[in-house]
Amino acid sequence: MSNELFVVVTKGTIMRANRRDVILGMVASAGALAFPGLASAAGDVPTLRTIADGKGLGFGSAIDPELLNKPDYVKLILEQCNTIVPRNTLKWNATERNPGSFKFDVADQVVDFAQQNRLAMRGTALVWYNSPNWVKRLNTPKDVTDAINRHIGTLMTRYAGKIASWDVVNEAFEYDSPELRKSSFFDQL
Repeated sequence: MSNELFVVVTKGTIMRANRRDVILGMVASAGALAFPGLASAAGDVPTLRTIADGKGLGFGSAIDPELLNKPDYVKLILEQCNTIVPRNTLKWNATERNPGSFKFDVADQVVDFAQQNRLAMRGTALVWYNSPNWVKRLNTPKDVTDAINRHIGTLMTRYAGKIASWDVVNEAFEYDSPELRKSSFFDQL
């Protein structure tokens, strides 16, 4: 059996992480969750962030912004991750509940947290089937296209240089079949 566990493509480079490094990082993460303070006291167990940084890899987690006021949660993120994804904070339902009316307070807080802690950030999702009701009621291809262009343009402009990568279209296929998911985007475009 090969010692290679996986291959990751990042910044145009193929990187390999071996089984030992990943398992050590997983053990460190589990220990940090189960016994806060123990992993840092041990000192000899590398964190997943240390391993990823040493190999030039992005490694992270989806986070819940409402938990960023909990010191143990923040400590775990900062020890183990070099990249974060704000779970629902950048999705259409959170940023543009009404046409052309944008709300960025929580998203800005997460971006500030990432920048203050030198974390890369991945944005999700610019176009997702679970969109606000007003998007679902759009009934012409032009209306849907205009809404998409305004939404993506606004987010990409606001977070230019602050968010390293984006999920542009998320969950376009049904979970249990190769069929495209039915949505206003599918219906109109």
